[in-house]
Amino acid sequence: MTPEFPDIKERRSPYIALVVVATLSVVVLWICWTNQSTTLLLVRHAEKGSDSNPTLTAAGENRAEALVHVAEGAGVVAVYATEWCRTALTAEPTAASLGLEIQIQPNANAGDQLEHCGVDQATALLDPSVASPADLVAHVLSAHRGRTVLIVGHSNTVPAMVEAAGAPTLCPDYFALIGGDCRIPDQPGNSEFHHLFVLEVPRWFGSTRLVKATYGD
Repeated sequence: MTPEFPDIKERRSPYIALVVVATLSVVVLWICWTNQSTTLLLVRHAEKGSDSNPTLTAAGENRAEALVHVAEGAGVVAVYATEWCRTALTAEPTAASLGLEIQIQPNANAGDQLEHCGVDQATALLDPSVASPADLVAHVLSAHRGRTVLIVGHSNTVPAMVEAAGAPTLCPDYFALIGGDCRIPDQPGNSEFHHLFVLEVPRWFGSTRLVKATYGD
C-alpha cells in the first residue's frame, strides 16, 4: 500500500499568505512614515507703523501675543520671519515662549535690518540662497519634515508661499488681485492682518490641505 503524503503546496500556502501580508504591512507602514505631513502656519506680520522698516503698533503687539496661543496649541517646533522689524517682532513672543531662535530669511539690503528693531530673542540668519518665498518653503519642508512650523511673512509673500506649498492660489476666490498680484489687502483703510493659513503638506503623495482661519481680535 502506497503511503499518502499531504500536498506540499497545500501545506505551504498559509505560510506564503502570511509572508505576503506581513510584507505588504511593512511596505504600507514605510510609505505612511515617509509620507509624513509637515504643518505650516503662515501669517502676515501684525499691525505696523509707517516707517521704512516699521516696528509694531500697540495693536500689532497684542496680535503678536495672540499668536503665541496658536503656536503653542499647534506644537510649533521652529519659527521663521523675514529680515524686517515687523515680521521679527511678530514672531518674537512665540519664539520666546517656546524657547526657540527666530530663523531669519535675509533680504537684499546691506547691513543688519534688525539692529534697531528691539528684538531681544536670539535670531539665526539663513543662507542668502533662501531668497524667495518658494525657497523658504522648500527649506522648511526639508529641515522640518513631519513637524509644525510657524512662518511670518508679508502681504505678498504669504499667498506665494501657499502656492509654493502646493495649495490652490488664494486669488481671486479669497483675495482680489491687486495690480495683477495675489496679495493680502494692504491699502490705507483696507489692510488685513488677522489671517492664518494652515497647510498640511504631504511628503511624497497626496494633495496639500489648506485651512483658512483667523487669530487675534
